[in-house]
Amino acid sequence: MKDSSDQARGRRQFLLLVGLFAAPVVAALLLYFFLPGLRPEGTTNYGTLVEPARPLPDKLPLTTANGLAADLEVFYGRWTLVQRTGASCDEACTESLYLTRQVRTTLNKDEERLRRILIAETPVAAERMREQLAELHPDLVILADPLEQFRAFFADRGDDVLFLLDPIGNWMMSYPQDVEPKGLQKDLKHLLRISQMG
Repeated sequence: MKDSSDQARGRRQFLLLVGLFAAPVVAALLLYFFLPGLRPEGTTNYGTLVEPARPLPDKLPLTTANGLAADLEVFYGRWTLVQRTGASCDEACTESLYLTRQVRTTLNKDEERLRRILIAETPVAAERMREQLAELHPDLVILADPLEQFRAFFADRGDDVLFLLDPIGNWMMSYPQDVEPKGLQKDLKHLLRISQMG
């Protein structure tokens, strides 16, 4: 009698353990298939994803601050945050630059994997910004877009001013002027962690 009682108790414990392990899986399946309103939707990224990623045009008539043709290799080899601005770098522009500089610094050992580029309207504006920003942003590359080709490339993102390019020159994400530092930082850390590029 004692043996059959022990066996019954052992069987009950075994079934209880199986039930404990199976319950979350069964519950998840039931929720997924029968309560679709509870499914998580969207992506976990903060920025607006460009789907599919869009490669930069082969030829972009960008110039340096002194009016010479820019070397487009600057857009390749590292992750790149491109910020566009107008004829001047106003308060909103300088705040955005400060934010991206701080976020880049928080990447620690991955800091060098991220480059920042500011696109001005004209070479004259680019030169003025280079003088204005050199001390606070020595790592910043400043280029000019006199024919507005670069601006046209990003035109469908409306008022967004920050654009993330991958190390092979694909436009992947965009961000508004009032980007949240933690959101941008989270996106960058995630991409740098999962990517072997750059």
